[in-house]
Parts: sequence; C-alpha cells; structure tokens
Amino acid sequence: MKKAQIEMVGLLVIVLILAISFIIAVTFLIKPKSTNILDQSKNIVANSVLNALFSSDYDLLASENKKIREKVIECINLNNCEIEVKPKIERLLNKSLDNKKYYLIIKSDSTEIIRIQSSNLCNENTINKISSYNYVINPTTPLISSKLIICP
Repeated sequence: MKKAQIEMVGLLVIVLILAISFIIAVTFLIKPKSTNILDQSKNIVANSVLNALFSSDYDLLASENKKIREKVIECINLNNCEIEVKPKIERLLNKSLDNKKYYLIIKSDSTEIIRIQSSNLCNENTINKISSYNYVINPTTPLISSKLIICP
C-alpha cells in the first residue's frame, strides 16, 4: 500500500472513532433520568399486591376452586363483575393494604369494568402515589388489564 492510502485509512479510523464517541455521548445526554431506587421499590410493592391478588383463590370452600384472575374473566363474559367479583377484591385489598388509600381499575380492552376507590382523594392524578404497571389479567381477546395506585 502506498503512503497516501495508509494515511486515508488512518483518517477513516479516526473519523469512525469520533462518530461512535459522538453517538454514545448524545445517547447519554438524551436518555431520560431514571427514577430513583426508592420509587422503583414502591412500584414493586404495588405490582406484588396485584400479582398476589389475582393469584389468590376466589373461594376456598368451593368444589371447583378458581383464582380471582379466572373469576374476573368469567364475570366479564357474564356481565356481573360489580355484583360478584368487586366486593371480594375490595375486601382483599382492604386487608392486604392495611386500610391505606388505594385506587384500582380493571379494564377490558379500553372499557372500564371495575373501579374501586377507597378514597376520593386517591386517583391517577394524586401526587407521590405508588403506581403499578399495567397488570395483564388476560393477554388474549378481550385484553383485560388492571392498574393499582396506592396513595400516601
């Protein structure tokens, strides 16, 4: 290789190193600041409560024992969630959250099926809330999801 070609390859390597460095620097500058560990651990509490709730047995004395998750899917199909499932979920949340303020919403596709609000002061707009991620109860059609907010 001639000297000019070697210099061109060297220049190309330098330009590539600068471009990669620039891309990495820009991604770190643009990247949103992550929430602190305390907020993440609080969100884990809300997610754990939802997971435990929907994995709980609906009725221990029944011959065919179903999980609350299954009863929610069933009540949506029968259109009796407010009568049958909502009081059970409300009792379990009151016991497990030790009378803290909370807000639970269960949606089928985008339609609200169950809303349980322990206080009018606790909703999606509350400041300093502990919020779960959208918890998917039924990933198939209809998509059934829920979200729990625990208020201070």
